[in-house]
Amino acid sequence: MADMVLVLCILMSAYFIRGITGFGSALIAVPMLALSQPLQFAVPLVLALDFTASLILGGTNTKKANWLRSRYCCPSECWALAPAPTAC
Repeated sequence: MADMVLVLCILMSAYFIRGITGFGSALIAVPMLALSQPLQFAVPLVLALDFTASLILGGTNTKKANWLRSRYCCPSECWALAPAPTAC
């Protein structure tokens, strides 16, 4: 039981850091989990949690993106057909 509480505390602190910075949950979680859990448990657990968190964050942020302005980030001929962005 104490082992699961330790795992939950490590994961909560790692994903708190990810929430603040946008990355780093695996950098924090895997080494700390490896101290008390085998790597065959720690790595797939963090991978599944990171994948799920990325899907959720990507889904919510996709709705908020200004796709007209993204053509400046990726210059190619496919964006030539998009209308020019208006004033902010």
